[in-house]
Amino acid sequence: TTLFKWVMIFFDLCIIVVTFFLGIFFQGNFDFDYYYKELGMHIVLLPTLLIIWGVLLYYFGMYDSFRTKQILDILFIVAETTLIGGSIFGSFIFITKIESVSRLHIFYSFSLAAIFISIEKIALILYFRYQRKKGLNTRNILVVGTGKRTQYFANLIHKHSEWGIHVVGLVDEDVAKTNTILYGHKVI
Repeated sequence: TTLFKWVMIFFDLCIIVVTFFLGIFFQGNFDFDYYYKELGMHIVLLPTLLIIWGVLLYYFGMYDSFRTKQILDILFIVAETTLIGGSIFGSFIFITKIESVSRLHIFYSFSLAAIFISIEKIALILYFRYQRKKGLNTRNILVVGTGKRTQYFANLIHKHSEWGIHVVGLVDEDVAKTNTILYGHKVI
């Protein structure tokens, strides 16, 4: 899963680079000669932009397990990152007085990045759910305890089959409960 995390980060950063340059085209009044002269400044800004996006996406939990993530969770992380990252990057541009990057360019590049990253992550979630419902990429767990929290957890697992989590059994220190069935699972 660590490799998958790094691949996701790599693809997200590629999306950021592409949308940063797409933002130039979407802001209108595109003057190729002007932007060709300013291309060096745009390339110099890329590391700052990538660090902002990468750190915020990681901090807000985008690269945590997708097993139990909902689509709204992804959209919320992307929205948080876009708003905070756009503010940080815009402030950086303002403080450093870089005139070749307009506010409209920042708006378009961050908006496009948010759209593309959201689409990418939603597609991943839907793909993983499809795979798990077919019985692939599942996890077996053993639950310690047989109390009310275990009942709640077992019901939650049954309710969300798309998570791909299978309870193989319950463990309890009470020997009298051994080999009984609680909440649909055998006590061992």
